[in-house]
Amino acid sequence: MLPGFTYHLGVDFTVPAHSRIYSPCEGTVVQIWHDNDTVGGWGGRAVLMIKPNVYLVLAHMGTIFVKAGKKVRKGQLIGNVGVPNNNGNWFPHLHVQVVRGKYDNIDGYGDFSPKNQRKFPDPLQLWPTYNT
Repeated sequence: MLPGFTYHLGVDFTVPAHSRIYSPCEGTVVQIWHDNDTVGGWGGRAVLMIKPNVYLVLAHMGTIFVKAGKKVRKGQLIGNVGVPNNNGNWFPHLHVQVVRGKYDNIDGYGDFSPKNQRKFPDPLQLWPTYNT
């Protein structure tokens, strides 16, 4: 571990505000939450359980169309990207993070350690690939 260094625990997709967000996989919505902090907060956040003890976090959302406790299918519209004043005052983007194990006290940044690398695997492994 490098002392004093942190790294981003997810991936950010810079897209225009109001861009539609589709689920990359099947799952069950376990949390819908909106952080009213306009100085660096999460904004709207949807958390899907995609396997037992594996969660997908989608954050900096504006409108969220799914409800906690409901199942979503791959490709289902679940919300849109928020504007700065409703997503923690961040530029419009979608934060995507996978959490393995216990889901509590989740942050977007953490120390660079083997423990964090196991707990927060690469979310791009879930995204479908497209032939162009």
